[in-house]
Amino acid sequence: MKKKNIAYLVIALMMLLSVTVPSIPVLASSYLSSLTIEMYNSNKALETNTISPTFKIKNSSDSCLNLKDVTVRYYYTSDGNQEQNFWCDHAGALLGYNYVDNTSKVTGKFIKEPNSTPNYDTYLEIGFADGASTLAPNEEISIQTRITKADWSNYNQSNDYSFDPISSVPTTNDKIVVCISGIRVWGPPPISPILPPSISPTTASFDKNVTQQADIKVMLTLNNTSLKSISNGTQVLIAGTDFNVSGNYVTISKNYLAKQPFGTTILTFSFSDGTNSNLNIYSVHPDIILNVKVGTATGTCGSNVSVPITFLNVSTYNKLAVCELSVSFDSNMLEVSSITAGDIVTNPAQNLSYTVSGNTIRFAFLDDTLGEQLISHDGTFANINFKIKGTPSVSTSPLQIPLGVFADGQLNEVPFNIQNGYVRINATA
Repeated sequence: MKKKNIAYLVIALMMLLSVTVPSIPVLASSYLSSLTIEMYNSNKALETNTISPTFKIKNSSDSCLNLKDVTVRYYYTSDGNQEQNFWCDHAGALLGYNYVDNTSKVTGKFIKEPNSTPNYDTYLEIGFADGASTLAPNEEISIQTRITKADWSNYNQSNDYSFDPISSVPTTNDKIVVCISGIRVWGPPPISPILPPSISPTTASFDKNVTQQADIKVMLTLNNTSLKSISNGTQVLIAGTDFNVSGNYVTISKNYLAKQPFGTTILTFSFSDGTNSNLNIYSVHPDIILNVKVGTATGTCGSNVSVPITFLNVSTYNKLAVCELSVSFDSNMLEVSSITAGDIVTNPAQNLSYTVSGNTIRFAFLDDTLGEQLISHDGTFANINFKIKGTPSVSTSPLQIPLGVFADGQLNEVPFNIQNGYVRINATA
């Protein structure tokens, strides 16, 4: 009985060993060190209407490689948005001693990358249709291809990631990517930058004149994020009321903007990745601009007079952070005896400076605290105290502002009008 059982066991083992085990597809990772690709560009002109890469794929592994599982990627800059054409001029596999034509089995498609770099924004992906050859170990296939634009306009190959300007025969190239069954087995792809979301424009102006008011349209570049909110300081704008979103565009309502003060309104766009972008909106009314006025005075020869410089419509621009201006005078008729700060200048010892050189007085105001001591209301900027000199005759000595620069609290330039003044000199008191 035992011998019979042993015999059955031996027969069962023999039957098991005689069964043909189905072949298991080789994982793409097994090709990592055994598949090689060579390439050269037959057309090396930097400016050309045709990109002509030729590839040679060799199976250096111990297993067969079915070409229909293989894709090859060539990275380049498309230099425009025109449609593109792909041609395979020839594809031949050397299988042992036999040549097999695979030209009709080669496919090509263009993939536009959303996050491009300076040396690529597109790649050509070459594949193989059903019925393409299978490469046994050490067998290879050569593929001659061309890329053109539909309108035959030029490419610039000089900055293309996969372009080889040197080789004239197929040469090992690690800037070509090969995938087997979707798994990359050769060549590093170009690194795409992780770009933050952004808005355009980042500055805009809003005319508060009722007849000129208009919505402001902003384009979003989301880069795989989404817009979470828009805020003005601590106030969150209301979607559908203060702004509307349509696709990649945001429209800020003119009704909302009309309620904002003169000067700069900063709207903060917050995105889902935690980043923010600011839109600086400068609100003005062209009919109400900063008025810079040099006053007048009357005196006689040898007397002292005081001439104020005043600002009007400061609130239109939501405070002033920078004021630079020059006042010219006739140094033969007038002599500067002193200059004092006006009532609208806070902490003049730190924020206001002036120089007198020849016939010019130069003033410079800059808030030393960068925000806490701005000029915030109308009034006198400075007083110029002159001593009248010259001959005791009736005359008028002009006081003029030839130069001036003004900026608000966000350092946006402020437009201004000038009203020049004078000193009237009488013969006698």
